[in-house]
Amino acid sequence: MADQGENKDAEMGKSTVRKKRTAYLPRRARGRSGSRETGEHDAAGGMRWLLTYADVITLLLALFIFLFSISSVNVQKLREFTQEFGTLFGIFQGGRSIIEGGRGILPGGNTLVELEARFSAELSELIERRGLAVVRTKDSLTIRVPDILLFQLGKASLLQGSKAALDNIIILLKSIPNDVRVEGHTDTIPIRTPEFPSNWELSGGRAAAVARYLIEVGGIEPRRIAIVGYGQYRPVEPNDPVRGTPKNRRVDIVVLLQK
Repeated sequence: MADQGENKDAEMGKSTVRKKRTAYLPRRARGRSGSRETGEHDAAGGMRWLLTYADVITLLLALFIFLFSISSVNVQKLREFTQEFGTLFGIFQGGRSIIEGGRGILPGGNTLVELEARFSAELSELIERRGLAVVRTKDSLTIRVPDILLFQLGKASLLQGSKAALDNIIILLKSIPNDVRVEGHTDTIPIRTPEFPSNWELSGGRAAAVARYLIEVGGIEPRRIAIVGYGQYRPVEPNDPVRGTPKNRRVDIVVLLQK
């Protein structure tokens, strides 16, 4: 009886040791006694992070390709890329293209940036030698012509030498369909003549003279042209009431974005 008790205790001790050893082993090593399905499930679960990582890398790659595409400001390539990108990922289907109808795009696929570059290149000689300027805003492009290039002081009749400069501008305006606003500006030096009682009339008369040349000589459609006389009230730099401010005496030819 004593021997049987001792054998039973020994067997129980060995079983306890085996259980302790098994408890410290990894699940895979534990067991053939464990389920095969459970082992396979754990292996698949351990690889789930790789799927998430692959998704993130794919999205980052697509983002950098998109940024690289628009960095060259090639509208045609950007339009093609957007269509392909939308078809591939199904994110633009049924929606309006980000290219078509955007406020930064002019008819014919010209952005304001591209138009500014082209106008500046074509008018570079006038910009360097005659004080012309091309100024871009968020919704327009302005060709700024100093009054000394167009008029005598206090007059609104175009100088003979001004017509060559306007002819160059007409070529550019005829290459696009946009509406054009011709703005007359003066400085604060007062004027009181029968023809121009104030700077309002002088600025308006100068804008009208330029607009008439664009229409009658340049052949631009009248419906595209508007004239505005701002007088002295929209300066580009502070006015000097004594000596005047030449930069404020100007005619702005403003190319407007289509609505």
